[in-house]
Amino acid sequence: MLQADLFGHAPQPEVPPGFDHWPDVLSAFEQAAVVEQLQRLDFSPYEHMGFQGFRRIAAFGRRYDLERGSLEVADPWPDFLKALLGV
Repeated sequence: MLQADLFGHAPQPEVPPGFDHWPDVLSAFEQAAVVEQLQRLDFSPYEHMGFQGFRRIAAFGRRYDLERGSLEVADPWPDFLKALLGV
């Protein structure tokens, strides 16, 4: 979280080249709605080459099945994420 300086000017976050930062692109109400929708997703442990990562993921469109060694169809992108992506 960024903190305002002594004179009340919020510093701009450093972002990698090619990325944009859009503060307040979603209202507080919209942010809360996105969080609520994210909490409803079915996240599963991330696994790569037999090792479990320290995160949980949800796959949309396609996913890789390690046991079969193949790319499979996954659930479609949820509407709320499509709206955020502008799809």
